[in-house]
Amino acid sequence: MVEDESRLGQLYPGASTRARVMEVAPRFFDPYRGRGTPPQDWDQACWSPSRQGILSDTVSRHHWERYLFASHFYSDLVIDVACGVGYGTHLLYGMGATILGIDIDKQAIEFANKDYPGPNYVQCDLREIPELGKFETVLAFEIFEHLDNPRVLLDAAQECLSDDGILYLSTPNEVRYPFVPEERVFEEYPHFRHYTPDQLDALLVDGGFKVVSRWCQRTKKNCAVTPGLDGMFLVYMAEKTIV
Repeated sequence: MVEDESRLGQLYPGASTRARVMEVAPRFFDPYRGRGTPPQDWDQACWSPSRQGILSDTVSRHHWERYLFASHFYSDLVIDVACGVGYGTHLLYGMGATILGIDIDKQAIEFANKDYPGPNYVQCDLREIPELGKFETVLAFEIFEHLDNPRVLLDAAQECLSDDGILYLSTPNEVRYPFVPEERVFEEYPHFRHYTPDQLDALLVDGGFKVVSRWCQRTKKNCAVTPGLDGMFLVYMAEKTIV
């Protein structure tokens, strides 16, 4: 644990230890909202609605760890694409971001407005993003793998980002987390594919972005965002290229 705290202090400016992050984050990110005792192990993370509206599913720590990572780098005006039920959007809002969360799922947006108030939330399609205004930061965590045509997202990000805007994204690493179509058959929002680092690099360059830095999360439990590509999840920072 000491080693992990030291690494966090080096990687995330302003967060000297994981203990400090755990002290600060729950004030804005209270996953249980009075429904029970928060787990001792934050790997259990937060409630989210099932498609039947029952609070039963959980979102693991590796999901909100990406938002903690982004919280130390974002510029002020942020759009969180595929925000889901809003736990990460709310976390950044509590840390001072002017942030808009969007998702295609009506129920998720209703839940976000009710249980994670503060940020603005909008139900919309990716193609509608440019109509929402200009932003300095686009967050696109765990969405590329759900898109049969990821250029739709990249084109929207190009239009809505300011000239020096940054895209933060994450997606499963095909090298360490191979895509198995049979495991996704019954998902409402299935994965279409996973990406190798080279494939993700090429996709971003083709979409008009320059990769600024490459990070990863090694596993779902050992999920601090660290430099490199040797992990189950790739976490990239990419800068809009001015043509």
